[in-house]
Amino acid sequence: MRPVVVLVLAALFASPARGADQPGAGQAEEGQALTLAEAIRLADERNINLRSARLDLAKAQANLYWAWSTLLPTADATLGFTHNDHADKVDLGDGTQRVVRRQENLNANIQVNLPLVNARAWLGVSVANMAEESTAWSVEVTRQALLRVVAETYYAALTAMQLIEVSQTQIRAIERHLQIAVLRHRTGTGDRIDVVRTKTELVQAKDTLVNNEALLDSTRYALATLLAQREKPMPRPAEQPAAPPDDEAKLVELALDQREDLKLQHALVRVADRSLSQAWMSFMPSLNASWQLNQQITDTGSFSDPDQTRWFIGLTLSVPLYDNTRYADLDSARAELTQKQLQAEDAERQAVLQVQQAWVDWRKALKLAASAEEKSSLAAETLKLTEVAYASGSGGSLEVTDARRVSQQADLDLAVKRFDAQLALIALLRVTGYDMTRLAEGGGS
Repeated sequence: MRPVVVLVLAALFASPARGADQPGAGQAEEGQALTLAEAIRLADERNINLRSARLDLAKAQANLYWAWSTLLPTADATLGFTHNDHADKVDLGDGTQRVVRRQENLNANIQVNLPLVNARAWLGVSVANMAEESTAWSVEVTRQALLRVVAETYYAALTAMQLIEVSQTQIRAIERHLQIAVLRHRTGTGDRIDVVRTKTELVQAKDTLVNNEALLDSTRYALATLLAQREKPMPRPAEQPAAPPDDEAKLVELALDQREDLKLQHALVRVADRSLSQAWMSFMPSLNASWQLNQQITDTGSFSDPDQTRWFIGLTLSVPLYDNTRYADLDSARAELTQKQLQAEDAERQAVLQVQQAWVDWRKALKLAASAEEKSSLAAETLKLTEVAYASGSGGSLEVTDARRVSQQADLDLAVKRFDAQLALIALLRVTGYDMTRLAEGGGS
């Protein structure tokens, strides 16, 4: 059972949180009026968990940039200074000495390296690009799950407001009944027990109202947390989203085509497949080019070339002959690919099952909501008849009390069943890959 459903049911059966005679009973605290479209937009922009998840995409993009960088030239510059304990000199035999190496030496070096052939790095770019795509789908899965919770919490708050209206209506009806009971007792046509019973019923109704007000506060606090704001928003009435096609095969087709988690699984399969190819490239030779410039800044020795600038170009061919770790990498990459393929296949099977179960749950919820509406109508008619009979003196107070209790429970049950139907519809839309931002637009499937 989902948390929002538990909140609704808990409000119906929990003990009262405060006395019914305290100020504020029957009145919802005012707050920022918020439409469903605004709630979804704010959650999409502000929610902390979603903002954190989007940083994973930023890291994946940085990894792609790094992979591309491995194919670009690199340049390094160094400056070296050496102080020897003494200068090296050579005696030429005629009483003169020449300096071979000076005591202080200062030189500069610039080196540029360029990978010409590196198949593993080439495929590394492809792997990083696919990893970015899979991360984007992962973020979208998180985003859609969050927006679904926002919508469910929003409808839970609307349901709490409906429960408050039911309680307030019941309280007004009981107060009218109490006036009649008191009048009949004073005129001698009624018993004191009718007054006491009606007052007890009024206290119980106010307790239910307190619970429903607490439920509304809880859902508003939850909604504020999802929107990353302090002020509790007050939801406005929202239309129920358009129903999806009443065709199981069509729903399954939509799910397999639209669901982000399935697209994520297929992207992970492509990453694993390309990673296996990259592992094979470790057996291929690589070719690198380098250019280096050396500049001797201090004077050279007497026997050195007076030209203090040197540069050269070199090519390096690396041929892997034997490295047993490469075979371990291949085995790991093969296992990873097989695992991702199995996970993708299982995800599709689970998606089909989820669609089928959600479709069954939605149809059941619609039937139960229709039944609850009929029971509420019948209970309201019964209550009206008993109230008329009691007011005319042909009926008893106990019959009115029983009829009102049945009517109240039927109204509360109707609100809950309608809420269950809303949740079932949202669940069905989501398992078919429905974009939850379309809820704000009133779009269908």
